Amino acid sequence: MKSKVLSLILTAALALFASTMPAAAEAPFSTDLELNSTNATADFELAEAVQPVSLRLYGVLPLQAAGQTVVVTRVHGDLTQTLHSFALGSNVASATTTLTNAPWILLGDEVRIAGPTNAILEFQGDR
Repeated sequence: MKSKVLSLILTAALALFASTMPAAAEAPFSTDLELNSTNATADFELAEAVQPVSLRLYGVLPLQAAGQTVVVTRVHGDLTQTLHSFALGSNVASATTTLTNAPWILLGDEVRIAGPTNAILEFQGDR
């Protein structure tokens, strides 16, 4: 009888301990969106819902002596929300930003990159 009670107490303690342990963290979402368009705008649909955390822009062409702006927006039907606007300096081809409380990109939404004719946007976010 004593061993059954002890076993029951031990099982309950282990269950309580396991319930307070944090769940294994899910790996962040990451993808590269490659802009290669003569009209300097492209829309991309992501494979899953994501909250953007980090954007890394590189390979921006053509380079502009006066600098240029690259705008990344979320498109949801008729609604557009700017995620970030990169203001690139003279002949600069890359930039990085960390986002705080960015809107979720839902399934069916698009990520629009506008500005250069060529660029790669490394897109990272929480699932």
